Amino acid sequence: MKKTLPLALLLPLLLFARCQSIFPGMGISEGIIEYEITYLDYAEGDVLTLFMPDLMLYKFKDDKTYSNIETVFGLFKFNYISDSKARTHATLAAVSGEKYFYKASFDEPILNADSFSGMVFEETGNSKEILGFECQEARVSFPDSIGVEPFLVYYTNEIDIEQPNAANPYHSIEGVLLEFQLKVNNMNMRLTAKKVTEAQVPDDIFEIPSQYKQVSRTEMERIIAEN
Repeated sequence: MKKTLPLALLLPLLLFARCQSIFPGMGISEGIIEYEITYLDYAEGDVLTLFMPDLMLYKFKDDKTYSNIETVFGLFKFNYISDSKARTHATLAAVSGEKYFYKASFDEPILNADSFSGMVFEETGNSKEILGFECQEARVSFPDSIGVEPFLVYYTNEIDIEQPNAANPYHSIEGVLLEFQLKVNNMNMRLTAKKVTEAQVPDDIFEIPSQYKQVSRTEMERIIAEN
């Protein structure tokens, strides 16, 4: 069975060091967000989703972020590193024992960009609380696409991450997304923050390990499409 993995914006991370409860509204600048992944094209508990990732972790510190997502048993693992100060981002893939990375600048189109072409954001003026954080509501639509239903996303300004969406499809939203949707390889997913914790994040987590081999954009897109 083919396993499809979300990589584009993304944002997962591994829990590290001394984690403690966070106090919403204090503008934390270092910590972890855990997102639950829901597959919108399948009924809850569908056997086809059993081997798909159900969690995305997102580590952040100062002007850098690190995301991690992997399948059951760690057969496929994808990381995403973004540095807003250097204006670079890198996608790392560990597949069947092989490790690859693709690095690009913020000025280059993101991987899988076609899935998000024509995206339009509209502030609704509504808000709701997620995990104690005040979140603004925005409506996302695709006016030039037929059959693509609009959806709502929620973001907060109470978590201090510099340019959190600079290298993902939601770049026009300045806040940190706590509930949003992605479409990767024709699979629709909704990601909802289930836990926000304050944690010490080591600097070396934002470095590309030496065992990863650099590949071209075309090659990384092939790796993503085949896994």
